[in-house]
Amino acid sequence: MIATVEQPVGSSYSDFLQMCVDLGFTASEIRHLSEDTRNQIPFPANMGDGLEVADSPIEGKGLFAKKEFPKGTVIAPAAIAAMRTPAGRYTNHCDQPNAYFACTPKGDVLMYANATILPDTEITVNYRQSKEAAVMAHLILNGVY
Repeated sequence: MIATVEQPVGSSYSDFLQMCVDLGFTASEIRHLSEDTRNQIPFPANMGDGLEVADSPIEGKGLFAKKEFPKGTVIAPAAIAAMRTPAGRYTNHCDQPNAYFACTPKGDVLMYANATILPDTEITVNYRQSKEAAVMAHLILNGVY
């Protein structure tokens, strides 16, 4: 259920289940949080170019590259002012991701290519690392950091 095309399904799915335990959530709680529409917004104009939400071999829907994203480049915003974009909603977990989230000084979260991502490739992140970026954004937005 949670995997990449290059990896057997069991590897990333097992890691996803362990990540749930590590973070203190169940898989169904993660799904519920992911599907909550109250904190979702569309990509701002010209900021989701080269991306597409489509059926995923990993889980449900996923975020796919429609153009090449070189390693280290910003792919898209994942969250703006605590509101998730499609990058923050549809990016699936992988134990060997091709992208990561990083928090800006304003508390927004950007998605970066961890490796060169070719067209038609599903973009994945490690949810453990994503949680760290989300916590930092929360602290900045609430004036704690």
